[in-house]
Amino acid sequence: MCIRDRGSLGPAASPTLKSNQGGVLESIATTRLADLSHEAAVGRWGTGLSDLDRTLGGGLVSGSFVLVGGQPGIGKSTLTLQAACGVAVQCQDRPVLYCSGEESLPQLSMRAERLGLEFPPNLLCTADTSLQGLV
Repeated sequence: MCIRDRGSLGPAASPTLKSNQGGVLESIATTRLADLSHEAAVGRWGTGLSDLDRTLGGGLVSGSFVLVGGQPGIGKSTLTLQAACGVAVQCQDRPVLYCSGEESLPQLSMRAERLGLEFPPNLLCTADTSLQGLV
């Protein structure tokens, strides 16, 4: 968190934070929290997993990023594959992309079959261990 005294903010002010001498902080356009509205937020997408949806406040927010972490073998890949299938079933008119950084595509297929998951045609999968390859 960066706290700096830049003078008073008027009602329409939208300050820009600049990088410090060490270059740690780039120029970032900001918006006052008081000027934000959750009403303008895009809807949520249910995953079909009630506990996960409840944890996420009602489902995935469009455009958001959710990091799932935990010990090896705890079920992160299973949970995210189930969620991706659930979103794809709900949003049949949109593509849903599942990116795996650990499992190959045949392993994903075996996991989905073992779990008895539906294979929605709009669920696309890729496997890559490089973030640049996924982006």
